[in-house]
Amino acid sequence: MRKSLLVLVCVFALLLANCAAVLVGGLIWKSSKSKSEKAAFLVQLREINLEREKAGLAPLDKCIEMYHFDPGWARQTADCRQKIDSLLAAGIAPDSTKVFDNDE
Repeated sequence: MRKSLLVLVCVFALLLANCAAVLVGGLIWKSSKSKSEKAAFLVQLREINLEREKAGLAPLDKCIEMYHFDPGWARQTADCRQKIDSLLAAGIAPDSTKVFDNDE
């Protein structure tokens, strides 16, 4: 009885350690965009928003678009982190946040 409990605890600890490594690796990979990729993204977002403004449309939300591009990067700025945390607290995943309204 005691031996099976010890084996169960060891298996659980091993699984937990492996899961943590996978999660951390995933977070590092998800936030691995280079500075040049981020700069190019911001330039492109500005151009898209200028075109939208000319067409009379609302601009795309910078924080949500940054989150789509690189979630870790979006959470590095205080205003975006607060916005994303608010969406998550409300049960809204920033990945599925609607970018365009139906009337646009």
